[in-house]
Amino acid sequence: IQSLLNQSQQLLHELQHEYDDPRILQLDFRNELALRRTQATAVLCDAWPGLARQNSPLVEIVLGAQSRVAGYERIKVANHLRDERLALVARAAEPLAIALAEVLANATAYSHPDTDVQVTLQQSGGRGAFLVVDDAGIGMDGDALDRARALLAGPPEVLLTELGDPPQTGFAVVGRLVLQYGFNCHIEDSPFGGMRTILRVPAHLLTVLEDDRSLSALAPKPVRTQASPAVPAPTEQETAPVPQPAGGEAPALPSRRRRAPRPAPARPASVAAPDREQVPRTPEQAGASWAALQQGTLNGRSVAGPPSAPAPDDHDHPDDRDDQGDDQT
Repeated sequence: IQSLLNQSQQLLHELQHEYDDPRILQLDFRNELALRRTQATAVLCDAWPGLARQNSPLVEIVLGAQSRVAGYERIKVANHLRDERLALVARAAEPLAIALAEVLANATAYSHPDTDVQVTLQQSGGRGAFLVVDDAGIGMDGDALDRARALLAGPPEVLLTELGDPPQTGFAVVGRLVLQYGFNCHIEDSPFGGMRTILRVPAHLLTVLEDDRSLSALAPKPVRTQASPAVPAPTEQETAPVPQPAGGEAPALPSRRRRAPRPAPARPASVAAPDREQVPRTPEQAGASWAALQQGTLNGRSVAGPPSAPAPDDHDHPDDRDDQGDDQT
């Protein structure tokens, strides 16, 4: 099944370059969702994930996982890495992408469609890196949380009959990858009201890319490199000194008086640009934006090598939203 879906994916990518039809993009995305489900099933049965990568930037791993999840537009990524070229070694890149996609699928499935899912990338000394996923969903009761933690710990054996009907495999898949590749996953209550899931990548699975390797243009830049807010100029705000009171008392706090701001110079009519928010987007522009997102995430896939053996066909495959989440109530 994985092999057939990979062939369909390649054909859809060729069609996208020949025809400007947003429906082709929607077909490609649904094919990606089906591919993720078959890949997760293979992992649950201790099969090879089916993709081989080179050393891959951590931030591009996040983008690749985001592109595999329904509701990807709700996922907001904050990059707090000290080194933006921090990367996963080849053997751990695809497993981490699969695990993060399952965590994101669970977060989007069990939170309101109008809320965001926050992903934060952090780097911690010699202890590796962390991917923190926060949702504002419905949360989990104590029994469900204990069961989720047991699955995420990577038990040596998982029975499908223990995963519900239809089987909710997300946490079990992450647990298998934790057991095989050595990273760690923990879940707890989130300060945003839902759940917080933390994927910890140990230092021995990390590397730094050479400078000649370009990063995806869609990868968010580290927060530390962003421009800091400008300090108000003295002409806009001044501090008026207050006389020192007699009797040795503590001086009063300085008071501020605000000057009227200078009017901005009028912009010549010849260079005035139209307001972007008032210009409606055409279907072609919307399709181009989606294509740009896909092109960026494809940079993180770097498919090489033959696909894994086909997984058993599941004729009663449940709806994608139903099988994405795990035992949250």
